[in-house]
Amino acid sequence: MNEIIQLAWARFKIIVGIIGDVQGRVIAVLFYFIVALPFGIGARLFSDPLHLRQRPPAWIDREPVDNRLEGAQRQG
Repeated sequence: MNEIIQLAWARFKIIVGIIGDVQGRVIAVLFYFIVALPFGIGARLFSDPLHLRQRPPAWIDREPVDNRLEGAQRQG
């Protein structure tokens, strides 16, 4: 009787291991399609963390720099 229980327990562990592997893969795929994918699409469409979509600033006119020795000494 003890041998039958041990054999049944060994086969049960094999079957449960296969079911657990399949269940883990299904949960991972569902998480990806329900949580990660919509979040990534929304972040891609509605955010711009590097501010790449803004227009570049207009050209700023500046006075020419004094390139003589006295002008360089005044820069500090």
